[in-house]
Amino acid sequence: MQQILRYFQQLANMELMLDIVYTYIFLYTFIPIYFYVYTFIIFYWNL
Repeated sequence: MQQILRYFQQLANMELMLDIVYTYIFLYTFIPIYFYVYTFIIFYWNL
């Protein structure tokens, strides 16, 4: 029983790590793209 609980705890930790990794990937890919598009639009709006 103890081993099963420990196994589930490890699974939960793995899932938490994956959530953090996905969040970092999301932040580091989508925010720069959004930022570039935003600055591009403002730059061309002023021309």
